[in-house]
Amino acid sequence: MSLRTLLENTHSYLPKLAQQFKDGKVSRREFLRTATLLGLSSAAAYSIVGLPETGTLTKPRAPPAAPSASPCACSRSRVRTPIPGSGTP
Repeated sequence: MSLRTLLENTHSYLPKLAQQFKDGKVSRREFLRTATLLGLSSAAAYSIVGLPETGTLTKPRAPPAAPSASPCACSRSRVRTPIPGSGTP
């Protein structure tokens, strides 16, 4: 199913709404609200206007920190919990 067919089969106002969003006449929030009220999922609504583009809705994650060369002191400690009735700590 093409995008045009999806739009035509869902609601006749959707192409106009998409154009208003692209022109900046409605906010992203208002666009998404109206599109979902007219029967689209949020993913389909964003796809008709070409979102999400990299960095427009989410920020890229920072790379994880490199592990340190020496293990921390916490990895060498042990915690013993006594088990009732076993006779060992």
